[in-house]
Amino acid sequence: DGQHRGTQRRQDLLDPRVVLRDDGVQPDESVDDFGLDEHGVARAIQVAAVDVRPTHVGSREAFDDPAWAFEPRLHGQRAWANCGYRATHLLSPGMDEIVVPGLEKLNERVVGLSAVLDGVVTGDSPHQEFVAVDLLYLDGRSLTGQPYSRRRELLEAAVVTGGSLGVSTSTPQEGNAVLRAALDLGLTGVIAKERASRYEPGPSDRWVSIPSEAEVP
Repeated sequence: DGQHRGTQRRQDLLDPRVVLRDDGVQPDESVDDFGLDEHGVARAIQVAAVDVRPTHVGSREAFDDPAWAFEPRLHGQRAWANCGYRATHLLSPGMDEIVVPGLEKLNERVVGLSAVLDGVVTGDSPHQEFVAVDLLYLDGRSLTGQPYSRRRELLEAAVVTGGSLGVSTSTPQEGNAVLRAALDLGLTGVIAKERASRYEPGPSDRWVSIPSEAEVP
């Protein structure tokens, strides 16, 4: 029975129609039954997010297209920030917890009770920063089925940048200009994302890498 409730809990976290209570628990259910900790929804979101890790497939030359948006490829470690209402847990692509001093309270700069951010840990200790590139969950609602353009709008509204939390730039259409700017900053390239794309697991031709050696018109 407890296993069934745990499975239902994970399904609820992935269902945008389900609204969780402020403490991340549906009414009349026990926190312990779902394996949650003192950080509210952090652990449950970790389980729910395991199978939604998109990867960009292949590479291509720089291009301009209004149906796409372009982000600089940042130096650092990709990570997911599970922001509860008391603390933040960082997870690696392998879903191992990452401990980065100074990044335990990113949740204090997020407008919401719980959120999951996709991003990159940049910089060198002790001056590291989490730069968010996407928003997967907000206050118990999955955003993975929303188009990239909408997730970006919600990300920019939910994150109060400053301190150790930033948001990457995302520029529609101007892929060539973004690549030139990235090269000027010494970055390794650009990630192109189709603006209508959902956040889905596995390789996707809707998220494309444009390396620094790509030819720029």
